[in-house]
Amino acid sequence: MPQLVVSVPVEEVQELVRDAARDTTLTTILGRVYAGWMASGMRLRVTPIDGESARIEIEVASNGRLLDTLLYQQNRSMVDRLFVAIQDELDRRARWRPAHPPKPLEE
Repeated sequence: MPQLVVSVPVEEVQELVRDAARDTTLTTILGRVYAGWMASGMRLRVTPIDGESARIEIEVASNGRLLDTLLYQQNRSMVDRLFVAIQDELDRRARWRPAHPPKPLEE
């Protein structure tokens, strides 16, 4: 089962995935139909690791040998593209967040 461990709390994973997939072919109907994403029955599963990390897994439901064989490459590329999009979003967030939170002002 393809999986990716991210340093994001479980509560924030859904927002992370939504932001990562925004404006990509992963979310457009034509892109999903072209890649066979809708026919393959894929599900996203999130498992907490600790308070600061989560595991994102892609579960692919089988639709029969012939369909699985025909859509194997498309499914694999969609999973890879989703994980790359998530990593890009994590990198983008890391660039814009300060390394150390600002200290409160003392009066």
